[in-house]
Amino acid sequence: MNPEEIVQQGLSGIYTTIETPELSTQLARVGDLMANFSFLVNILKILGITLTLVLVCFFIWFFVKTNRETKRKLIQLRDLINPPEPSKYSIKMRWEEILRHLSSFREGEWKFAIVEADKLVNDVLKDAGFEGDSIGEKLKNITPEQLQSINSLWDAHKLRNLLVHDSSFKVRHTEIRFAIEKYEKALKELQVLD
Repeated sequence: MNPEEIVQQGLSGIYTTIETPELSTQLARVGDLMANFSFLVNILKILGITLTLVLVCFFIWFFVKTNRETKRKLIQLRDLINPPEPSKYSIKMRWEEILRHLSSFREGEWKFAIVEADKLVNDVLKDAGFEGDSIGEKLKNITPEQLQSINSLWDAHKLRNLLVHDSSFKVRHTEIRFAIEKYEKALKELQVLD
């Protein structure tokens, strides 16, 4: 016999020994209340599980969002304290921009190309650890053993200086192109361009 059958026999025994209709009505009400209470408990369980799942999803979303934000702020702080060195990719992008200016039909664009190439080489030399406040000072401190293309780099830098300091100086596209090729040779030797 299982427990439910035992309870049923016990209740039927009580019903038969107590013959009052009021007691049986009250026992029926207690049975109904127990059934309603069981239904209410099941509803509360379902609501509790649903609420728990919603809160877990919210917690995961909040954790991921704050984790991303924290990483972003840490990267910003790191970059403020220790700025990243220019990557080969950014150097390549700057070089491609210089070549776009060189391919223009306007003389002003050519001049801009040589000035930007000079700045790029200065940045690369600085990152490589060569001493000097300007590119001229850096070039003075570089020997041909350190950089084989130093003499051609000097020639390109001298042309850049003529263009910058003498606004009436007229230059041909081929001169600028040769200077840009000298900058490119130095950048390749410094292994920042392929």
